[in-house]
Amino acid sequence: MQPNADHEVRGKAIAPTRLTEWSAWLPEVDTADAALGDIAALSDGSEVILGIIGGPQVHVLTLAGPSVLSRCKAERVFRP
Repeated sequence: MQPNADHEVRGKAIAPTRLTEWSAWLPEVDTADAALGDIAALSDGSEVILGIIGGPQVHVLTLAGPSVLSRCKAERVFRP
């Protein structure tokens, strides 16, 4: 993600037994205005991790399983 630029994001569920569709483009909101259910983008080295904001934490799914990260680490937030 480029710094100091406006972004939009969209997602697609991965389901092995059915077809899925891409979501609509979601607008970026200021991280200070983040609300429950918003999508947060966080950096982990060279990777971007997307998660769902749930209060003071961001719920993410890693290869090791579900995890939570501090909402303070959110670099960008998108509103569904």
